[in-house]
Amino acid sequence: MDINLALGIIGTVVSVVSFFYAIYVTKQSKKEKELIFEIIDPIPLVDTIPKDNRHSIQIIYERPNQLPEKVDSIFLQFLRFTNFGRIPIRKEDSASYDPLRVEVKGGRVLDLTLVSVTREVSQITLNEITQVEDKIIAVIDFDFLDYMDGGLVQVVSDSIDAEVTLKGTIVGMPTGVMKGDPERNSISFPELGCVIPLIIQVGVLVAVPFTYRYIIGSWKNVWLLLLPILALILPITLTLPLILALLNRKRIKFPKPLSLPSWYYRKRDFYERSPRKRIK
Repeated sequence: MDINLALGIIGTVVSVVSFFYAIYVTKQSKKEKELIFEIIDPIPLVDTIPKDNRHSIQIIYERPNQLPEKVDSIFLQFLRFTNFGRIPIRKEDSASYDPLRVEVKGGRVLDLTLVSVTREVSQITLNEITQVEDKIIAVIDFDFLDYMDGGLVQVVSDSIDAEVTLKGTIVGMPTGVMKGDPERNSISFPELGCVIPLIIQVGVLVAVPFTYRYIIGSWKNVWLLLLPILALILPITLTLPLILALLNRKRIKFPKPLSLPSWYYRKRDFYERSPRKRIK
């Protein structure tokens, strides 16, 4: 058999096998628990206006069965979480010593509420708020979190410096719950598996001239080495779109029931442009 034809066949076979291996690795990687949360930037709901401005606005905060009290500002932010993995997270997967919970540090929490869930059948609830040292904690209870199940938590505080996060230990997730990366363009092992076909193809093309020189003993008719490239066009064409799709993934797409209200984005854009934000 002609050496160029043999190299072309070998390159094609290796590329096709690597392509299907990449698909297999990607599918296998999704069969895991992947609880991801996202913190939404806070926005002011209302600020007080001091009396030296000839008029004033005061904010009165009143809790059930307690005396009303004045606050200077009210800020709103959201936290949403979803299981993006293919394996369900069950109630017993939340460690009793380190349960899944919302933590708020800094400022004073005026309200902490679960405002939306993907499915009622998951029985996601937010337990009563407790204070531990300088943190406000609310444990998240649930029956199960199937694929794309999650919730949206609303946090109202009196300070823009209030830090909200999701913590807890989930069995099967030794690295803990993950904070969503808006870009997520880093290459993980499954994505690297999809790059393997391209790496092998380039390696084969680089090795061919030296193999030819070793066998033939000269560089004569080296132009014939371009022929195997034709045999590699098909697997490259199949592999490249998959690689580009993985490396160019944009934001994590949370389920529609966990979308923020449209007024939030309008108010956030207005706040981002306002001089008061720059002063703060």
